[in-house]
Amino acid sequence: MNKDYRLDHTSAAALHSILTWFADYGSSIQACRTFTHLHHQSATIQRLAAALSTHLHIFTSKLASLQTLYANMNTETASLLALQNMLSQDLELFDQIKPIITSSHSTPTILSRLFELTSQSHSVNNNPLFNFLKDIFIPTLETYFRPLHAWMTQGILDSSNHLDFFVISSNNQENHSIFALNGNVPPFMKNSAYHVLAAGKTMDFVKHVRSIPSVEDDSFTSFFKTELDEEEGTMNPFEQAFEAALNAWISKKYSFASEQLRITLNTSSELWNCLDGLHGVYCMLNYIPMATFMNCLFLKVRVWFGEVNVVDEFSSRMARSTYSHR
Repeated sequence: MNKDYRLDHTSAAALHSILTWFADYGSSIQACRTFTHLHHQSATIQRLAAALSTHLHIFTSKLASLQTLYANMNTETASLLALQNMLSQDLELFDQIKPIITSSHSTPTILSRLFELTSQSHSVNNNPLFNFLKDIFIPTLETYFRPLHAWMTQGILDSSNHLDFFVISSNNQENHSIFALNGNVPPFMKNSAYHVLAAGKTMDFVKHVRSIPSVEDDSFTSFFKTELDEEEGTMNPFEQAFEAALNAWISKKYSFASEQLRITLNTSSELWNCLDGLHGVYCMLNYIPMATFMNCLFLKVRVWFGEVNVVDEFSSRMARSTYSHR
């Protein structure tokens, strides 16, 4: 410790207040660093930790620059208030995200709270906090959506590598796969979850009938950027822009699943042959098989009742009626 430093122009209470301020915000930085060093099983939370670690690295570089500045200062005094003003904006950002990463490590809960805080910061025009949270939330969401593309376009449910995906699979007594929502759907996906489930079920059926062409995994971020008018200095409300981008992204994959089902039904001759046969039997469109069936039926009726003349007359009338209808 360099004992040449001394403190001037402050009281004990003011010094205690400033040091308490630094200690409180320092605990937020420490909590963020601890979160980034933890071992997370979820790929989504791992991506969140990586995005947060990037911001921490930028902040550490800023601290290193300040340390170098103070070490090479030619003046004899340094202001704690000036240092507080220089670091306050960065420290407040990490302090805002601290409750999210320390309260729960559940993926839907963290994503929901990140979405809510990002929306709130945008609504009050807090651009530094909004950009900070958006740079963390959107990349994390991209990782969360990774299994969704394979499910909606290929019918592949990889639950082993993506434990936080909200579609689950189970087998019934006949060993048939049953797909359902597991109840851990984030609130901002409530309106889209059933479209995701339906499209995946459709593609699971199609893949058992024929091969499915591969589809390029389009980025949700690109859809989201088209809804934010940042270049002209004004932005749409975050919640509305996010909902529009999410609906457009989901609808594109849902349309692909619908088209693949239509192609499968059109190219499956067995299905249409069965439907045509069923339609012919139901509407009595083929006279010869129906006449054979009716003759056998009325023959049994004659034997049962012994009324040959009455039954023969009724049989002939039914035959003529069927022929005229044909």
